[in-house]
Amino acid sequence: MEELVDYWLNRFDWRAQEAELNRYPHFRTEIDGLGLHFIHERGKGLDPLPIILTHGWPDSFYRYHKIIPLLADPAAYGGDPADSFDVIVPSMPGYGFSDRTHERGMTPARIADLWARLMTDVLGYRRFAAGGGDIGSEVSQFLALRHPGPVVGLHLTDTGFFTFGAGYPRPLGERAAVPGCDRGVVDAGGRL
Repeated sequence: MEELVDYWLNRFDWRAQEAELNRYPHFRTEIDGLGLHFIHERGKGLDPLPIILTHGWPDSFYRYHKIIPLLADPAAYGGDPADSFDVIVPSMPGYGFSDRTHERGMTPARIADLWARLMTDVLGYRRFAAGGGDIGSEVSQFLALRHPGPVVGLHLTDTGFFTFGAGYPRPLGERAAVPGCDRGVVDAGGRL
């Protein structure tokens, strides 16, 4: 234990970690009285597609630190600059630098609604893609289901384990009405 404490106190480079976190532009906004933190890295191409990436639990925006530059500036890594993205990575309520909610009911569906407002009302995007992992997959799925107009694409690193209950769809593969979604049902392929 002494060796571990010595490492953290005397050899771990805290300033290097701070510099890594600060290499991206950080912002805060308020939506429905809730302070939300997000990274907004603008793409280097002519017409970058905005993408919002949502982390899981226990996790943070830092989950995406390695792919943010790849998405924002693909030409720097041998890719086509036409494939660039404006990358938005928020901290979910209660995580990272976002405020913790003081009321019950902060479900993935409700977070998806916050993200829709962040992307359209705060940042002014008319269309965008979404991606997520772990709980972020659920948030991203709800974002696409509840806001199909602006969401043009969806990438998930986990399809998630759907639970039954208020605000949750049934497992994919079972045709079921999705609460809050006025476009119909989800089939086995995840299509509406």
